[in-house]
Amino acid sequence: MPAGQLLCGALFSADPLTSWLASTALSHAILNSREQQEALVRVQLSAGPDQPPVSLSQQLTSFLSHSLGQTRLGILQFLAIWCADCSQAVAVFLQEGKLVSTLQLLLDGSPSDNLSILIKG
Repeated sequence: MPAGQLLCGALFSADPLTSWLASTALSHAILNSREQQEALVRVQLSAGPDQPPVSLSQQLTSFLSHSLGQTRLGILQFLAIWCADCSQAVAVFLQEGKLVSTLQLLLDGSPSDNLSILIKG
């Protein structure tokens, strides 16, 4: 099984530490590598043999809206690095439309929420 497939599987793990470590590893793998960032735009994932594939960007947006704590921070870190110098990734996320509203909801979180404070910086 290729390393990328293992990391993508771990990225969507129910275990927060596993998910965070996978997002950190993927972030480092694509950091300053436009070729790798652009390749991720084409990645398709499937939850099972009978499930239709969805793009990595769609899966990340969906997972981000349902994740908590460490997992959410790892995904946000990964998204920031992926979109930093990759106009294709930015275009895909804007075209899908759900990421912007999900990020707005995260940023508008409760002021007493510790995670909200970490996300805002």
